[in-house]
Amino acid sequence: MSFRTPAFWYRDLQTSPSWAERLFSPLSYLYAAGRRMHAGREGLRAAVPVLCVGNVTAGGSGKTPVALALYDAVLKAGVAQKPYFLTRGYGGSEKGPLHLDASIHTPRDTGDEPFLLACKGPVIVSQDRPMGAQMAASEGADMILMDDGFQNPSLLKDISFLVIDGETGLGNERLLPAGPLREPFSDALARCDAVIMIGADKRGILERLPPDMPVFECSLESCFAGDETDRYVAFAGLGRPEKFRRSVLQAGLSLAGFHSFPDHHPYSDHDLEKLAAEAGRHDAKLLTTEKDAVRLPSSFRAQVEVFPIALRWGDEERILAFLRQKLHSFELRS
Repeated sequence: MSFRTPAFWYRDLQTSPSWAERLFSPLSYLYAAGRRMHAGREGLRAAVPVLCVGNVTAGGSGKTPVALALYDAVLKAGVAQKPYFLTRGYGGSEKGPLHLDASIHTPRDTGDEPFLLACKGPVIVSQDRPMGAQMAASEGADMILMDDGFQNPSLLKDISFLVIDGETGLGNERLLPAGPLREPFSDALARCDAVIMIGADKRGILERLPPDMPVFECSLESCFAGDETDRYVAFAGLGRPEKFRRSVLQAGLSLAGFHSFPDHHPYSDHDLEKLAAEAGRHDAKLLTTEKDAVRLPSSFRAQVEVFPIALRWGDEERILAFLRQKLHSFELRS
């Protein structure tokens, strides 16, 4: 399913709402009513600890890089030996539960994010999260890292991290579809155990947090080893593709062109032919994100350079200590 983030979602709060924002506002009340009914369900508890990586906004906050970094962190903290990822597989055709196998499955089956997670560890894709957790535990998982699912009450969480992009914060602070919020910020704070802030807090979110709320600051950094003398035609199908464009320019690379597509966009032969032709005209190389690269046909992927990013903790020892402290209570419960 393709999706473009509406520009008015992230308008400057000092400016007036657009006509589109006003038009969608009544629908936000219907969304809120449906969410309250959904949130009332009682969840099931997994046999192993569940760490949830969620957000309060729709699209593009950085959950997947956080999930990948937490995978390394739980191993380094010594609180897990065989962690599994659990994800819904947004945009894929398979309902699951299934253990992702890159030799069998494609991003059309499971969505693109599970393939990024699978580069780090085992991934269970399941729209029914309790069934997915059961499969992971039956395969010997001793911890589950759930990418998204913060608003889904069907599986109880032992630790819930709320990921916030410091640059965009909560956007215009309206509920879907008038804004990016999946739920009121106060509701999300009441259920989360810690906030993970990616980048500098440019929207004043930190000053709105309870004084006892743990906050872990971090940044997304590129480890691209390209030649700065080269020129690139970059493309991305993300919720907020301008973030990718900015990262490329901040890395000192020269752009001959940039093309944005909807989030989770399935690239057609026509798309790829146009991109290749433009790169040829400018004597440039094609460049895309890791998330987009997994959606490219293997025959075309060899022509494209990938711009990888990784999450760096501001204070890694703090997150390791937090994981040990919180998961000690799980050991006592067991």
